[in-house]
Amino acid sequence: MSKPETSGGPPWKLLAPLAAASALSVARWFAQGSGNVYTDLSKEFYVPDPDLGWRRLDDGPVWLGLDFVAMTVAGLVGLAVVGVLLARRERARGVRYSFLRNAMLAAAVLPILVPIAAFATGGRPDGGLDQLPDDVAAVDLADVDAVAGALDNLPAGTYAVAAHDDSAITAKLSAGGEDFDARFASGIRGSWRGDPGDFSQPMSAAVTVDVSGIDTGVPARSKHAREGYLKADEHPTLSVELGKLTAAQQADPDSVAFAATGTLEIMGARLPVEVSGKVKALSPQAIERLGLEGPSMLLDASFELELKSTPLAPDAGDFDRAAIPIAVTLLLTHQTAKE
Repeated sequence: MSKPETSGGPPWKLLAPLAAASALSVARWFAQGSGNVYTDLSKEFYVPDPDLGWRRLDDGPVWLGLDFVAMTVAGLVGLAVVGVLLARRERARGVRYSFLRNAMLAAAVLPILVPIAAFATGGRPDGGLDQLPDDVAAVDLADVDAVAGALDNLPAGTYAVAAHDDSAITAKLSAGGEDFDARFASGIRGSWRGDPGDFSQPMSAAVTVDVSGIDTGVPARSKHAREGYLKADEHPTLSVELGKLTAAQQADPDSVAFAATGTLEIMGARLPVEVSGKVKALSPQAIERLGLEGPSMLLDASFELELKSTPLAPDAGDFDRAAIPIAVTLLLTHQTAKE
């Protein structure tokens, strides 16, 4: 007795949605222009800001990575193989496995929703950058051997770090073939003490952040950085202190450029660093726009951290550069003495 005919054959038409998902994912990845390896469901960008120089935007679009592109391509190949095997079994048994074919259709259709959603959430904002620019606090005071400069409209005293989204310590990392920022902004606290009207007077500054709040833009990567590298359970904070100014000069009427000695405390080690940056007086309009209160200023500083001199030295091979640039951005508000 002959076997009953089936309308089988490899279900190539069922693979069309997954093929479209792969094509759209590739198109989206190239259109993004970031070259990112990992998918970010809420991409963050740095955009120009009239008062801060650069400001981070949260809750951005879906940003597909090579991981999702690879998943769709692998899924396409896998379903094609399954389809061939399924068709052979149907011919051998003389039956049609409709349930399996419907499951393949569902598996092929669902991934296409991701690139469609990514395109629907929009693209890069005007002037948006993936990383905080290197020149945020770049100053060259190599030929300056004096400490001078003044912000005449700011009173002397203590300026506390404002609990604000734009106060952060940012490490600019390169690892696994991808450049990305590791941003520390959770539990940020600290202060600057001195006289903005006379930078030749003694000053000091310190800021501390919670390591547990590290944000690399990818939750799994942030978790690995927090637990695998920084050992947050053992070393819950990191801090930066500014010591003596070694040079300072007026950059413009509202800002003073400076160079200073400093100390980074990370994973129980205290490391000397050479810090440079700017202190800028914020206008009343900027203070209101940023939601601050009272006389306020912006401190932008930067330094480099040599991995081999840190507790991270055993893991230095995981990074693509021997030194990590660090940027410190602090919004500081004047503290009125309590009566």
